[in-house]
This record gives sequence, C-alpha cells and structure tokens, in this order.
Amino acid sequence: MTEIRRLTGRLQQLKTRPAEPEPDLPHVDLPDSPSPWTPLEPGSLEALRPWRMVETPHGRAHVFREELSLREVFDFGDGLSLYRTRRTAPIRREASAPSLEALLGDPRLHGFSVADALFLDIEATGLSHGAGTHAFLIGCAWFEGEVIVVEQIFMQDPTTEMAVLHHFMAILDSRPFLVSFNGKSYDLSVLESRLVVTRLLGRTEASIKLRPHFDLLHVSRQAYKGLFPDTRLQTLEKSVLGLDPEARVDDVPGSLVPALYFHYLRTGHAPHLDPVLRHNRTDVLSMVALAEHLTGLLLRPEGELPLVWNLARSALRRRLPAHAASLFAGLLERDDVAPSERRALLEELLVASRRAGNLDLLRVAARGLIEVLPADTDAALVRRLFRWAREAKSE
Repeated sequence: MTEIRRLTGRLQQLKTRPAEPEPDLPHVDLPDSPSPWTPLEPGSLEALRPWRMVETPHGRAHVFREELSLREVFDFGDGLSLYRTRRTAPIRREASAPSLEALLGDPRLHGFSVADALFLDIEATGLSHGAGTHAFLIGCAWFEGEVIVVEQIFMQDPTTEMAVLHHFMAILDSRPFLVSFNGKSYDLSVLESRLVVTRLLGRTEASIKLRPHFDLLHVSRQAYKGLFPDTRLQTLEKSVLGLDPEARVDDVPGSLVPALYFHYLRTGHAPHLDPVLRHNRTDVLSMVALAEHLTGLLLRPEGELPLVWNLARSALRRRLPAHAASLFAGLLERDDVAPSERRALLEELLVASRRAGNLDLLRVAARGLIEVLPADTDAALVRRLFRWAREAKSE
C-alpha cells in the first residue's frame, strides 16, 4: 500500500512540473521530398528511352516509336533478321481452298491482310482482367509500306491513364483488323474495363472485342496440338519462328512485370523497366512473324504430317468438309504414314467425304477401310462400307 502511495505522489509531481524549453537547434533547409511520381536521377524514365510526348485532350502520353525494315524482322537469307520466318505475303490460296475468314470461323475477317492489321500486346498491373487492373504499357505494331512501326505507350503514373488510352484508341481506329495473342481473354478485357471506368468511352463504344480480331493463340493451339509441350508464345518463337536467342536474354517473366512497375511508382527509379519494355517489344514483333506464318499455313497447308492432320481436323470442325476431305486424302498419299495412322486417316476421310458429298473420296475411304479392317470387324459395318463403295462407283 505504501508503494502505491509513493508512485501516485510521483505521478502528481510529474504532472505539475513545468515543461522544459526545447533546445535551440540550428535551422537547416531540407529539400522537398520527391513525389512518388517524380523520376529520380540517375535512372530516370527519360534516360531509359527517347520518349516522344504526345498531346491528347486528356494530357500528354509517353510514346516510344521505332521503325524497323522488313529485313530486320523477316528472313531474306542474309542472316540479319530477328526471325527465321520468311515473309510470304501476298499469299495466294489454292483455288479449291476456302477463304481465310472461313478457315478462321469469323466472317468479320473478310479481306484480312497482315499488312492492314494492328498488332497488340499489353503489360498490366495484375494477371486478372478486372476493372482494377491497369494497362501501364500498350505495345502496338503495324506496317507502313516496307517498314514495321512499333509504338510503346507508357503510363508514367495513374494520372496519365486517360492520355494513354486516348492515344491507343486513335491508333486502333486507324487499322481495320486487330491481331493479338490471347487478347480475347486478357488484353482486350483489361482495355475495355479501363475505357469504361475512366469514362473515356461508354460501355457500347468500348466493346473493342467486337472488332475484326485474329487471336493467334487459338489458331496456334489448333495447328500445333500435340507437337510441342505447350503453345505459349515463347515456345512458338523457338520451335516455329526461329527467334534469335539473344532477343530473350535476361527476359523478365510475366508474373514479375507488375512488381517492377510498382517499384517504379514507389521510387521513380526506371532502369528496372528496361526488361519490361524489351519483353513487350519482342512479344509484339513475334506476333507479326507468327501472323505471317499462320496465314500462309492456313491458306497453303504443308509441313509435318501431324501439323496438316490438325489443320484438316480443324477444317472439319469449322464445317468445311470438302477442304478437310482434300487434306485427309493428300495425307494418305504420303510415304511417312504408319499403318495405324492410315486406318485413322481413312476413318476421318470417310466422315469428311460423306459430309462433303464427295463420292470419289467416299469410295476411296470405304475401299481402303475394307482392306485394313481386322477379320473380326462387325459384319454390319463391313456391309455398309461395301454399299458405300458400290454406290459411289455407280454414280
């Protein structure tokens, strides 16, 4: 009890003691703390690229523009190109082949040409495509005569987002076709959300997914199914396009891109953005080369047996049985067809030729299957095959 009284008295003394005067410290002028949006030196954003400041009704946008000759991208046999892919445009399709829009299953792509398309790839602040994800870097590429133009539009900070989106829409409106790699699921979803959230466009006007769009990922999956472990863009660069390995040295994984941008926003230190800019540039140029390659492949199917087989199956799914039957029949004439593959090809030729009403190929498929079917095959199936073979022959 005595200890409690002593402590209580001590507290009362401290309360009544007058405050000690603050020491007289010398005055020092300190520089203002930099805003998190203000670039620091060294390592400023301006030192990273020779940016062009583009004026828009919503402020200025940072734009890096680069022009490359076709020889720098496509293989002309002189070893100077970024890819081994040769430029094949203008590509003339076989007289019996369907149009490109039919092969892609999208009538909006009527008249599609790589030379008229805008190639798009974004880097964003997250891997989801919700309204809270910002596209802080929009990479675009297009042809201007014998030159490929690459523009990268950078969001220096969130206050410049509307300027970035406005400049992008001006570019998009100048081209009749859009090309992306998985853009239907990601890139366009992010951009549409931000166009609406910023009220730059209304919900209907912002529906850029409704524009004529060639998504390279879906065609690549159909063509190269089973040929590679996956159909990621970097896998196709290595296995199909023959990208110069130097182009992906020190490449940044996509999962780290948001963290590098947030680091820049916090510190204003820009050098960590350099691999992000290079990554985006390579992605866009790879789309140019891949679109050229896939367009030629669809209009003139040739290559390894599994590749052409995949294209034939894709044509059948697109309700192009005549084209599919022609491809299946061509595969049966190849020397590299194994016996087990021959039977499977005959079965698929039978289906395609029946749907197409091609009696000549139906007879070929039916007679071929009769020869390769095992002895214990269901008798009803054999009778049906014989009937198709006779009916086709009598026609």
